[in-house]
Amino acid sequence: MTPARLRILAFTGLLQACGTEKAPAERQEVREVLSEHRGHAMGTLLLFRAYDPRAKTGQAFAEAEAEFQRLDALLTTWKPSGEPWQFARLRPGESLLLHQETREVLEASLSWNRRSEGAFDVTFATLSPLWKFDEDRNFHIPTKDEIGGFLPAVGAGHLTYDRVAGTLARDDRRPQLSFGGIAKGYAVDRAAAIFASFGLKTFLIQAGGDLYATGEKPDGSPFSAAVADPRNPERTLGQLPLNKHAFSTAGDYARSFVRDGRRYHHILDPRTGSPANACQSVTVWTETAFEADGLDDAVFVLGPEKGLALVEATPGAGAVIVDAAGAIHVSERLRGLLTLTPAR
Repeated sequence: MTPARLRILAFTGLLQACGTEKAPAERQEVREVLSEHRGHAMGTLLLFRAYDPRAKTGQAFAEAEAEFQRLDALLTTWKPSGEPWQFARLRPGESLLLHQETREVLEASLSWNRRSEGAFDVTFATLSPLWKFDEDRNFHIPTKDEIGGFLPAVGAGHLTYDRVAGTLARDDRRPQLSFGGIAKGYAVDRAAAIFASFGLKTFLIQAGGDLYATGEKPDGSPFSAAVADPRNPERTLGQLPLNKHAFSTAGDYARSFVRDGRRYHHILDPRTGSPANACQSVTVWTETAFEADGLDDAVFVLGPEKGLALVEATPGAGAVIVDAAGAIHVSERLRGLLTLTPAR
């Protein structure tokens, strides 16, 4: 999934300790209180919230952030530790032995590629010399000829993955690899597993536009997340409850610029080599962040009609799509769950 600005409506009223003072020998009641931690990994901000005894949350937060950092180092295109970085430097005839976690992310990526008919493709990174929306950002708009020079090298068909051996090769020097559209969701799920291993039961984990929440807050309410208006991200279009569910947003407003009335952004259509233009934003609601992160980009590129069909064909998934004209499309599973914000 990609970073997108979200307004997280995880209301966080603290429970105040109260009652008569007890003697030291008496058993003290353990009250659930809000603990919060903020960090940075995978090029985005991290937010952890939990309603559990603080003795548990401190170590859980530290281990979860360390896991984000470890996966960032493994899956990045920016550092020599990253296997996509190493893949980009293979000589003809060479293959790369992948770490088990890289295999899991790659296999999910290839599955989304097949299911989306090529709309989701990790080789979009082949176009990175042309479009600069990350740390190397600039405002150059490639010409058709420039895109045409790179586009033939884009496509999962250029990859040869040996699932048994765990190796990856390419048929040309040019294809590049990036897990930027799915890695954060994978890391969110890994962090959630760490929280669960510490016995935490009520928590929220956010990495940019990807988040997962479970449990009920002390007042009995679930966490909730707001769907941002892509043309006014400070305003919300609606809210979705989150309990044992993930929420991921792909939007054309987070890393973008406007030139001559046209918006250019970081979500590229691997079939055209240019920014996808059928949607303004896509928010996906599923049981895992890993699934939500891959699905939202696929739907964004496919557009509302084919995108909704893919959502409905994905067990347990729901989506809110804002199309290029600003119309809102809500999938069947979210009707009755999404609370729309009244129009102003």
